[in-house]
Amino acid sequence: MAICVGDVMNRFVVAVGVDAAFSDVVTAMCRFHVDAVPVVDRDRRVLGVVRDDLLLDEIGDRPGETAGRRPPHRAVRRGANGRTACQIMTSPAITVTEDTELRTAARLMRRHGVRQLPVVDGPCGRIIGLVTQSDLLRALYGP
Repeated sequence: MAICVGDVMNRFVVAVGVDAAFSDVVTAMCRFHVDAVPVVDRDRRVLGVVRDDLLLDEIGDRPGETAGRRPPHRAVRRGANGRTACQIMTSPAITVTEDTELRTAARLMRRHGVRQLPVVDGPCGRIIGLVTQSDLLRALYGP
């Protein structure tokens, strides 16, 4: 019998709302030591994902600025010019369900260049967990 995502996923998920401010997204990611957060609506349906590389793009050098001169914390305090999670996220999110086989999840991660996948409850698309590359490796090849 194949191992499924539901067997290895983490049910504790750090997610942000669509209107979360840039600084709130950064705070959540730093506080919980995650490199990506799902973006959800009021019903906890996954709409997209904000990754750390997308946040870094937002605080990168702007035209007219000297490379590396602007302190990143200033950009975070300014809220990256008022941007919100829904303006930064990649969408649609690549998601899986609890019954997705681990090998299928691994192929999706590789194909889409992501390190984690939100796990949704099926047709409603509500988030119920998260599965990472590390989860897959532990389950498939760990002791």
